[in-house]
Amino acid sequence: CFETVYDGLDFPGNDIRQSVVENEESCQRKCTAEADCQFFTFVKGEFHNDRQRFLCYRKKSERGTPPKLTILQNVVSGFPLRGCEDFPGNDIESVYAPDVNYCQKVCTESSQCQFFTFLTRDWNTNDRRFYCYLKRTTTGQPTVKSDLENVVSGYSLEHCGPQSSCFETVYDGLDFPGNDIHQSVVEDEESCQRKCTEESDCQFFTFVKGEFHNDRQRYLCYRKKSERGTPPRITILQNVVSGFSLRKCGVNNSD
Repeated sequence: CFETVYDGLDFPGNDIRQSVVENEESCQRKCTAEADCQFFTFVKGEFHNDRQRFLCYRKKSERGTPPKLTILQNVVSGFPLRGCEDFPGNDIESVYAPDVNYCQKVCTESSQCQFFTFLTRDWNTNDRRFYCYLKRTTTGQPTVKSDLENVVSGYSLEHCGPQSSCFETVYDGLDFPGNDIHQSVVEDEESCQRKCTEESDCQFFTFVKGEFHNDRQRYLCYRKKSERGTPPRITILQNVVSGFSLRKCGVNNSD
């Protein structure tokens, strides 16, 4: 359920098999078809070492995540596309997250979290959509794994090397209701995100588009803050855009 592939990123070592394939999609399919493959790296035809071109390296680790990540031109890395899994039980905390990437980020930044389960926007009950369950066991592995639709589970990236706290994604059609600290009229969502970034107490925001049904709220930029630093609630709402401050992305507040 983690479809993203990473161009220019290598997962070195931990090879269990290798073979020549046509492209990264073929490599990902091979990894998906092999039950013991947990992640892969594909070498493009432009790679500097012609002996490795078009090789698909399937990989596995004790923890299930890449033990190392390095930047390398002309390779593509990623994960298998097997069905969604739930890691039931062993919860230590739950927070709202707009997507699985943010859920994994929260887990990685938590000193206690080892793995997580995220309930997507298609989950069957409104009151649990966007829930991110942070989990921990004495072994560091889920005690149970079960197939379940509209959930995605994964692991902390704590052992994959330094991780950026930057989160640039904005979410069209998602509202982070409540916890407002400032509001003002702005031109668009980019302006709203800049305002949030410039204000040291703003952690996340919701911008109301010009097409919003309530004309009194159109173009309002709501800057927000919570004790946890994450949205305490997330709802689906047309014609709004939500996101996070870019201070942790190295954006200069004076720009």
